[in-house]
Amino acid sequence: MAAAATMVSSAGGLLAMLNESHPSLKLHALSNLNAFVDYFWPEISTSVPIIESLYEDEEFDQRQLAALLVSKVIYLLSTVPSCG
Repeated sequence: MAAAATMVSSAGGLLAMLNESHPSLKLHALSNLNAFVDYFWPEISTSVPIIESLYEDEEFDQRQLAALLVSKVIYLLSTVPSCG
């Protein structure tokens, strides 16, 4: 029997994990957010300050992953045409 494909409809659960105290949960969230950033960047953009704070935390081992995710979100934000 084939495994069912998992559909992700929101980044909310992953974004909530960024506020957890355990670093492995934050890493799991960042890794998955990075994988889904092309689809959920508008939702992820609301948490850029939280993700930036992970980059600024010198004790967090995956600072580069946090920086990569923020960079992707900012790039995608810059590709949206302005309404003005």
